[in-house]
Amino acid sequence: MMEQANDTSGWNLMSAEEQKAHLEKVSSMKTYVECKEYMERHDKELVDRAKAKGMELRSPNEGACDRMKMMGRFK
Repeated sequence: MMEQANDTSGWNLMSAEEQKAHLEKVSSMKTYVECKEYMERHDKELVDRAKAKGMELRSPNEGACDRMKMMGRFK
């Protein structure tokens, strides 16, 4: 789980509850499309949250779903 924290753009902008929910959501995904759709929404939310705080996030997790697909997580 700690690797997730280092890999997730905006991790520090999420509460402990949001971090846990994010990890659970990502772990429960069954398809690549579901992952891409969720990550797009999630990344946009965190970018918006960062902007509201006058911060800029590093690039979003665009490759997260691709990495999980390569690892055989999706059909």
